[in-house]
Amino acid sequence: MDELFTTIGSRLRGAREALGLSQEEVAARAGLNTSYLSQIERGRKAPSLDVFVRLATAVNLTLAELFAEHEDSTAALDEREVERLLDAVPD
Repeated sequence: MDELFTTIGSRLRGAREALGLSQEEVAARAGLNTSYLSQIERGRKAPSLDVFVRLATAVNLTLAELFAEHEDSTAALDEREVERLLDAVPD
């Protein structure tokens, strides 16, 4: 899969582990299957924006932190860009 998804998956895994949560706990919080979460963390699946929102919430990250261009950057997406992406998510 794409390097971006590998990076995001790694960031999700790091946040999950920093919180001391298992994949099962995060999957339950996000309403996902544990196997699917595992594939996302390994960069093997490219989930929808809705799934990214649920996962970020489950591990206490903002979308900006999740999609940051660099590990130490939290401003890769500005607020208007995040709002535009969220507006695109179907109800």
